[in-house]
Amino acid sequence: MYVCICNNITEDQVKNVVAKGLTGKDALSHLGVGSGCGICVMDAIDRLSHDQNANVPNLVQSLPSNK
Repeated sequence: MYVCICNNITEDQVKNVVAKGLTGKDALSHLGVGSGCGICVMDAIDRLSHDQNANVPNLVQSLPSNK
């Protein structure tokens, strides 16, 4: 399943990055999640939180604002 359509990033790619030890913002940045339209970011954070028990509020606060 695609997590980010703009950058063709799949759920499996997110899981692979987490398995390599990247977490939170580093994992999303490594993949390029949210660098297009940004709609995917919250879904990607949700998937990360399920994959690694991430601290979602801290992750959301650390993401750049699109304002």
